[in-house]
Amino acid sequence: MVLTDQDIREEVTSPDGGIVIAPFDPDAVQPASYDLRVGGQAATSESRKVTDLASEGLVEIKPGDFAVVSTLEEIRLDDQHVGRFGLTSTHARSGLIATAGPQIDPGFHGRLTIGLTNLSTNAIPLVYKDPFLTVEFHRLGKRVAKPYTGRYQDRVALAPDDIRSVLDRQYTSQTDMMLTLQSLVRTVDSLKDTIHGVEKSLNVRLPLWLAVFLVLFSGIVAAIVAWVP
Repeated sequence: MVLTDQDIREEVTSPDGGIVIAPFDPDAVQPASYDLRVGGQAATSESRKVTDLASEGLVEIKPGDFAVVSTLEEIRLDDQHVGRFGLTSTHARSGLIATAGPQIDPGFHGRLTIGLTNLSTNAIPLVYKDPFLTVEFHRLGKRVAKPYTGRYQDRVALAPDDIRSVLDRQYTSQTDMMLTLQSLVRTVDSLKDTIHGVEKSLNVRLPLWLAVFLVLFSGIVAAIVAWVP
């Protein structure tokens, strides 16, 4: 059963409730979910460092960049509740995708660490304490026999393996991609000139399929270059 706003408030505020959200903000309760906020740490493959958002205020995720971000809130679930989360609509529409989750298992305790990739052509800022995830809670019909005890239990900060997952990624900037495409166009143009030269020297014409392929290929590459801002 998905919990409503009233259910969430009761579970969090009741002494014997099955859900703990700390810090809890009543204004973050939605009709059937709860909004989690950007926490104090983030790391991006472009910056190749951990950013202290509490002091810096925000982190920018560049186009094509991968980042890991911790939530401000710590979550604790008993053995009869499970959570499912996703990006808020605003962030999803901006071009971000989440590459973690989407389930918070019964028995989990800690802050969530979320992987994010920017698929847009613009840098996307994540501001400290801004809502960026929404989580819905489900009450299970029975208590689970084996609550969560995995590697992410009790984590409240970015762990070395989280940071390593970012630093080990090869970041390719939009400028680099543009230069690569332009170089490819020049290579195709040069190849066409070479083929024409061979045709003239041998006084032959290449097969029609090859000529059509070269024209189509160069057109596709040119269209991609024109599309990339």
